[in-house]
Amino acid sequence: MTNRALIVTHGSVQLQVMSRLAGGLYGVIIVTGLSAELGIRARLIDFTNPQATAEVIRSAPGLFRLAMGADLVMALCDAGLAILLYLIFSERASGAVRSLALSAMVFRLIQTVLIAANLMTMQAAFLLLSGDKAAIGADPSQLALVYLKLHAFGYDLGLVFFGVNG
Repeated sequence: MTNRALIVTHGSVQLQVMSRLAGGLYGVIIVTGLSAELGIRARLIDFTNPQATAEVIRSAPGLFRLAMGADLVMALCDAGLAILLYLIFSERASGAVRSLALSAMVFRLIQTVLIAANLMTMQAAFLLLSGDKAAIGADPSQLALVYLKLHAFGYDLGLVFFGVNG
């Protein structure tokens, strides 16, 4: 076997490993993202009833934090996936294809940053609901719902960049 054959074989193995890792990361992203949004938050948040939402979150703080943790895992995996997909698609590409791979990575990373930064609104809502009502100076359930709505809008904004990368 020549040196060139060894390099090609090594490149194929490396590409196969990166592709499998990317697939695994995509699986984690799907499970954690859907679990956080549809499996947990959808049961905790009623955008039409701030008092009920506040009561449910206060009664299940661990579940609320689990949703935030799942989103954080999703964001970390998404950043890794963005880099892996760039490496996979730019490996043997040139010119326009390489530029498209780079653009897709940038938009996916923007989406990831927005979703991760948006977790701060979830934390703010949680702090409002678990804090002292007198110190806040307003009805914490009303303020918490504002932050929860901001989170929903920020999440949607992140998905716009996800759509652009596809």
